[in-house]
Amino acid sequence: MQRVFLSQLVICILASGAWAFRAAVFEHVQLGSPATEARSEVVAKNLAAYKEAAKQAAAEKADMIVFPEDGIMFGFSKRADVDATAEDVPEKGGVPCVDKKDHLPVLANLSCMAKENQMYVVANLVDKKPCTRQPCPEKTIFYNTNVAFDRNGTLVSRYHKNHLFVEPFMSSPDPPEFAVFETDFGVRAGMFICFDVLFREASELVTHYNVTLAILSTWWFDQLPSLYAVAEQQAWSLRHGVPLLAANIQKKTMGSLGSGIYAGIRGPLNYTYSPDGKAKLLVASLDETPVNPRYHGDEIAPPKRVHLNLYNRPYISLALWNPSGKYRVCHGDFCCRARFETDKIRDQFYLFAYDGYDRIQNRWALRVQKCIVAVCEKPELKECLGFGTRSNTVFTKFSLEAQFRTAEVFPLLASTELELTPKRHWKVETTTGNYTTLTMDEANPSMEPLLYATLTARLYDEDRTL
Repeated sequence: MQRVFLSQLVICILASGAWAFRAAVFEHVQLGSPATEARSEVVAKNLAAYKEAAKQAAAEKADMIVFPEDGIMFGFSKRADVDATAEDVPEKGGVPCVDKKDHLPVLANLSCMAKENQMYVVANLVDKKPCTRQPCPEKTIFYNTNVAFDRNGTLVSRYHKNHLFVEPFMSSPDPPEFAVFETDFGVRAGMFICFDVLFREASELVTHYNVTLAILSTWWFDQLPSLYAVAEQQAWSLRHGVPLLAANIQKKTMGSLGSGIYAGIRGPLNYTYSPDGKAKLLVASLDETPVNPRYHGDEIAPPKRVHLNLYNRPYISLALWNPSGKYRVCHGDFCCRARFETDKIRDQFYLFAYDGYDRIQNRWALRVQKCIVAVCEKPELKECLGFGTRSNTVFTKFSLEAQFRTAEVFPLLASTELELTPKRHWKVETTTGNYTTLTMDEANPSMEPLLYATLTARLYDEDRTL
């Protein structure tokens, strides 16, 4: 049968020659205390950390470095604090490092960082603009903003976050924005921020604007089984067949961690997922495929992890007791099928089907269809009350499949301790009619215990605001 993703695979093949560049992402630990220190001091401390990271990335011959969301300006409790810290960011053009405008100190520092290290720099800050909307609640409005500078320090792109996640002082652009820029190493780059990754506009950067590199600055809060940071990052890159550079905040007390460099259908090239409270610089060449993409300093089995507890969906579930077989579970007319084989089931697995809405913070209802095979906690209760993070069961054969109502399906195969199962061990195929199958390679199966397999379809047209 004809593959509906054939055009994307052709794009990947044609673009692969342009992927011969080195990228860096910085997982940042926010420095300073906005509650007790002057805002200027907090900004200066974090910019100093950025400068050191950029210098190190340049020493490793990176062509671009990406910094996370809220890494410089954060912890606002009053509008006056935002107004005193935000800068009036031009749409593009100019070299703030050379212009030396006193009212744009952060932009000037970032511009100089790019110019001095001869690399592209993408960072996040707050933009302020006079309010021209009607009605206008305030004279000034603020935007969660990404900026991109080229090697000369020129501002080449500005992006205002389209979808805000509990950001009371920020505004969303209307209509939604798309920020795309060309690079001197042959890629067309597009930017989005954090929560945007779950929405249509992030996908349209590929389908409508033909970007060959996606850039994500984020301060993410993990949710199991498929919305923890590196799982979502990899799934987006796999689905769209383009590389993704994702930089996150590291704050283990809030469950914020996980950054990476992903190469589309080839999977991650370098990623970190370690709640250790440490900043990390990740560097990778986009034309190489490492045997082990995990960051060398990661703590693989931490004693404690923090996740959002949003397990409130009426999943239809089926316990998987036997070591082999074929199983099906349906939520209405939507059915998920799993086939697997192992010598022994050592954990309590469930097969789930869900056709409905993901409700987030009682503000958004995102239309989804989901198929999940996952290890569950408290198996003695004979029902799944939460998703586990450890597994002891190795499968020799495994597949998960369903017919979805869209081709926008985001896959995950994860091993014990939430590790991303290397892409060489599995594949995802979608055929005519949106039949999608996630299959472990029987000739080269993963020898790590399986934790989750998920297929999540997004029906963007049916999203709601609550």
